[in-house]
Amino acid sequence: VERSLSVPGDGTAALDRAPLAIREAMMFPYRAGFGFVAALRRRKPWAAVDAAFARPPRSTAQILHPARYLADDRPVAITGRVPAALAGYAIAHATVWGELGFSLWLRAHGVDDGVAAIAAAGWSGDRVLTLARTGEDAAAPAIGLARVEWDSEADAIEAAEAAGKAIAEGVAAQAIEGGGEATAAARLRVVAADGTVSWVERRGAAMVMAVGVPAGVAAAVEGE
Repeated sequence: VERSLSVPGDGTAALDRAPLAIREAMMFPYRAGFGFVAALRRRKPWAAVDAAFARPPRSTAQILHPARYLADDRPVAITGRVPAALAGYAIAHATVWGELGFSLWLRAHGVDDGVAAIAAAGWSGDRVLTLARTGEDAAAPAIGLARVEWDSEADAIEAAEAAGKAIAEGVAAQAIEGGGEATAAARLRVVAADGTVSWVERRGAAMVMAVGVPAGVAAAVEGE
């Protein structure tokens, strides 16, 4: 089944050309959904599959790891706000990536598929914000902020290392501070050619990321 869903064929040309995140998100219900149903059926009678329609999975992590669904392991709810240092910005978009979304973000920024899957495992909850200056053109540069909670500090370390590689790959950097083992212990900070700063920082079993913060307020935003 996995192979058949991966082979291009009639009617799939547009999907094959779509960005990775869109393509994989569209295929996820078929690929992972099949595995989820099969896992339920291995453990329980068909009635358990019927019951999943009455109590659907709460996250992509529950679909990827059916044991989390059976235990009703609920995602951590995280709220987001505009940092005080970013006066004049407002939330243009807020979302939850989930385990799938975090993995796709890593893959879209050059992280190997297998590494991305391992780094995304252990996801417990997130909130991702896109901030834009109020009253400005929609094409004006935006700021990305994210906080992700993990099941353990070890999971957060793996995620921070992978996220650091993704940020370093996705930013036209003039300078990179930290990285490698330092990413797992503290933070990686990237100063971009356009005068913005991006970083990933691990705080225990949590991880904070920022992309495109103006250099003049970066230190204040990092401190919040």
